[in-house]
Amino acid sequence: MSRYLKIKKNKKFQGTSGFTLIEMAVILVILGLIAGSMLPLLETVIKKDKVAESKSIVKTARDELIGYILLNKKLPDQAAFLSQIGHTVDAWGQNLFYIPTWDTNATTNLCSLNSTKFSICLNGNCSSSKKPNVLFLIGSKGGNLNRQTETPANRDADNADGEVRLYNYSVQTDGYSSGGDPNRPQDNYDDIVEFEQLNRIVSKLDCP
Repeated sequence: MSRYLKIKKNKKFQGTSGFTLIEMAVILVILGLIAGSMLPLLETVIKKDKVAESKSIVKTARDELIGYILLNKKLPDQAAFLSQIGHTVDAWGQNLFYIPTWDTNATTNLCSLNSTKFSICLNGNCSSSKKPNVLFLIGSKGGNLNRQTETPANRDADNADGEVRLYNYSVQTDGYSSGGDPNRPQDNYDDIVEFEQLNRIVSKLDCP
């Protein structure tokens, strides 16, 4: 009797040992569809995280630049920027770009300055959205790895200074193509930029 029950039990479980090939194929197709639908969402999340991280890096670099200026009472040159500022690489592994006002140099004591010849035009508008007496600008190329922020030049009727135009993300433009940087005017502007005006710095300097 016990031998009969043992044989019967073994027969009972013979058909439940695993999935068939068809069942495995169906499962793989379902998993592929789920992964495919999640990929765009994952890419969007990663992109947003990198943008947020790079914004934080650029702001930190701006604050470190201000700290350098307050300590030394002068602007760093490009070499000092790379060696003395702690945050110079964005979330995409690209070097930040740094544009100091060109009417001074790394030996000029900022306590002697009353103005600069560097201005920023917000939203690309140099007639009504112009920020004068800019001391420096610092930025990231953004996710398209394409620096679109131009070099300073006279972009309005005022010959007393030169301007850099900044834009909203929706604007397709590319004002910079030097140093091997691509020129793609069809790209949406996505540079992440911070700048500082002279009066905000001088008010914090311990000038005699």
